Amino acid sequence: MSDVSIGMDIDSVLKKYGDPFTFNTHISNNDTITVVSYRSLKYVDGWFYVTSNLEFVNNKLQKVSQSDINAAANVIYPESTQGGNKKK
Repeated sequence: MSDVSIGMDIDSVLKKYGDPFTFNTHISNNDTITVVSYRSLKYVDGWFYVTSNLEFVNNKLQKVSQSDINAAANVIYPESTQGGNKKK
């Protein structure tokens, strides 16, 4: 996301990065607010999901923010590997 800049239009971002992880639009004070999010898996002393949120107001990029979450904390294991609910 280092090559996006405030003021870019949403079509340019979508063309450059493709389909986002999420795409949400709503109306507030007669402005169209669209937030698109892209998620990637990065290794920095462990694996993390990094989510980049891009907020557009009336089709122009106004704000970029990022958040991360430890990927290992979000692994779903099948019951058979957890030792629970085994049938005898």
